[in-house]
Amino acid sequence: MAFLLAPCCELLQRWPPTLNVNPNEEHHPVSDLVNHPPHYQAGTVEAIDFIESVISDAPHMVLAYLQGQALKYMIRMWLKGNALEDAKKAEWYLNRLIAKMESCSNTCS
Repeated sequence: MAFLLAPCCELLQRWPPTLNVNPNEEHHPVSDLVNHPPHYQAGTVEAIDFIESVISDAPHMVLAYLQGQALKYMIRMWLKGNALEDAKKAEWYLNRLIAKMESCSNTCS
């Protein structure tokens, strides 16, 4: 089984990839780290819009919060520099969500 993990582990050790900046190329403006951070804008939908849409179906605000946090860390895990840490944070919130759901009465199932 270790042979299957080796290529993946090598990739994670080199993550995130180094960006080569050419000083002769046109520079883009600095991103807005407060309102639209780049690690939440990968893909075609901004993370906050996706999360708000998904958690709106949750039967209780605590469950919605925990689901949203897990999603947040999963969405950005490849974009912030420490994918393993973000995966563990997502796991923490997901485990807490599962525990809450298991201990709930029928009103929050």
